[in-house]
Amino acid sequence: MGVNKVYQLYTNHDGNLLLQLSLPTHLLKLVLCTRTQESSLCNMHVFYFNIPWIIDPTEYNCSSRTMTEWRERGSVNEIQGIYFLTFGTVCGSLYLLTMVAMVTGKLTRVPCYRLMFFNGITDILDLIAGSLIVSYFHFTGAVFCSSIALNQFAGHLAWSAWFGSTFNCIALALNRVVEMIPSAHGLRFLFRGKSVYVWMVVCVAIMIGRAFVTRPVLYNSAVAAYLAAPVISDDAGWEVTHYTSILLPIHNISVIAILGILYVVLCCYVVKIRRAANGSIDKLQIQLFLQALVICASTAIAAVSYVFVEFVPVPRAIVIMANVTWQFSHGVHGIVYIFLNKLIRTEVVDLLRCKKRSKPFFTSTHTMTVMQVFYFNLPWIIDPAEYNCSSRPYSEWVSRGSVNLAQGTYFATTGVIFVTLYVLCLIGMFRGRLLKIPCYRLMFFNGFIDILDLFIGSFFTAYFHFTGAVFCSTMIFNWIAGHMAWSAWCGASFNCIVLALNRVVEMTPELHRLRFLFRGKSLYMWMFLCVFYMILRPFISRSIPYNTVVSAYIGSPVTTDDPEWEVVYYALLFLPIHNLTVLVVLVTMYPLLCYRVVSIARIANGGLDKTQIQDYMVSSTCVSTCTFEEK
Repeated sequence: MGVNKVYQLYTNHDGNLLLQLSLPTHLLKLVLCTRTQESSLCNMHVFYFNIPWIIDPTEYNCSSRTMTEWRERGSVNEIQGIYFLTFGTVCGSLYLLTMVAMVTGKLTRVPCYRLMFFNGITDILDLIAGSLIVSYFHFTGAVFCSSIALNQFAGHLAWSAWFGSTFNCIALALNRVVEMIPSAHGLRFLFRGKSVYVWMVVCVAIMIGRAFVTRPVLYNSAVAAYLAAPVISDDAGWEVTHYTSILLPIHNISVIAILGILYVVLCCYVVKIRRAANGSIDKLQIQLFLQALVICASTAIAAVSYVFVEFVPVPRAIVIMANVTWQFSHGVHGIVYIFLNKLIRTEVVDLLRCKKRSKPFFTSTHTMTVMQVFYFNLPWIIDPAEYNCSSRPYSEWVSRGSVNLAQGTYFATTGVIFVTLYVLCLIGMFRGRLLKIPCYRLMFFNGFIDILDLFIGSFFTAYFHFTGAVFCSTMIFNWIAGHMAWSAWCGASFNCIVLALNRVVEMTPELHRLRFLFRGKSLYMWMFLCVFYMILRPFISRSIPYNTVVSAYIGSPVTTDDPEWEVVYYALLFLPIHNLTVLVVLVTMYPLLCYRVVSIARIANGGLDKTQIQDYMVSSTCVSTCTFEEK
């Protein structure tokens, strides 16, 4: 986060970034500055007192270049952006599951688990700063001066979360020493009752207080790391000494030393007890020791990596590796809990899959089960145990459907009309060069999702009504249609939320600072997230087959004579959770926009751009449709 990385940021006469280490002798002078006469290299500070939400224009002055020039100094890297986004999403999701499992499994009654749970909160904050926000920086090629507010926020969040998580690791290591070593049992009061919350309060105080006594670390996409220096001048040597705080290396070295001492003591004790003929350690204590060891070891490795790149000249690849190590030190903890802790693993499985109750909800030939949230599967494989059509011959399944030529004709006709009009509109947007406007680009992309949904909801549905289909009479086709319908709906509703957010940001002056979310290549990040969501959904939920008897896509395949059991067994909470979320978000955003439009219209000299009003009306129609379907 400091010295070595900033020295890599030099520009040549053509304005290109040179990402090779230069001036390594100055590093030596920094270490031995007391023996040199160059006082400018010896003024690195420990503290920098400030108000973190105020950016000092004299310290962080971006007026030397235009916004275009600042953006050119960054480095767009979609591969790194996708990596950080994927890693952050996967690890964050797993971590949240393990934290929920700790609560539902009542594991937080144990002080060590309470510390782990609290550490999970700081780790997730670090994943947000080190993965999700970083992915955005790589997609846009950000440097400090091209995204000042977000970079300032991310820098404070990253540094505070790092301080918090390392403090938690020290508390966790001390807890293991106190609990496992008999001679230290006298200190157990430090983690008994409400005393454990004192550690959490101290941790939060450190995280908040740090922002007031140090500068933020700022992400630079050219070196793929958080730096102390904003790189706003061509004098990297001065920036290193002026902006870098030695508090970070002091903190990291302290963490390495403390964790090293505590865990060496613990490991020696465990080995000693294991070698004793009659020695034994509680199995739970060993399990918690191993988890705490892995968690704190990953944190210590990240601290070592950053101390190393602070003071030793290394290639850019090593700098990137240090940043990835830091990311892993927080993201891997959720995976550790799942693999090393049987109790948490069991709770996570129970959360994701159906857990049978000891008593059924009502009398049935089947045991009633709790509705699931997710259903993990390979979408191209139909599980014969879950979807068994062998109870009836094919002719009987065909007879259970309902042929309806009127409905089939209606769906086919409206499908042709709507698709034709939609395609003409998309062509009009393209030929009219409206795609230069971010809102229209979102609408254009949403058009592809809507047309896909029209094919499934109109043409496929028309075929089902012409043939009187049920799941078991058109198994493969119905399975594919069910997955496509649900994925297209998730994608379309996600796009509506993004479109609503875009309108709020563009039409509300107080939120204009968030316009960067829809500028340049940032817009493609939303499209990528939409496609990723659509592809991911079939792997975590069931298909919704079409049934002509009820004229709807339903969760149940209707393969038994017990519809009540099928409703609970096959239905997933994922869909209503998604729909309710969409409903709440859209209903929250658009009343704000309506109020904004009405209030401006009432002002005599007020007015909104005509294009803004048009975009608002179009997106309102889209959102109103989504909201109506939710209800």
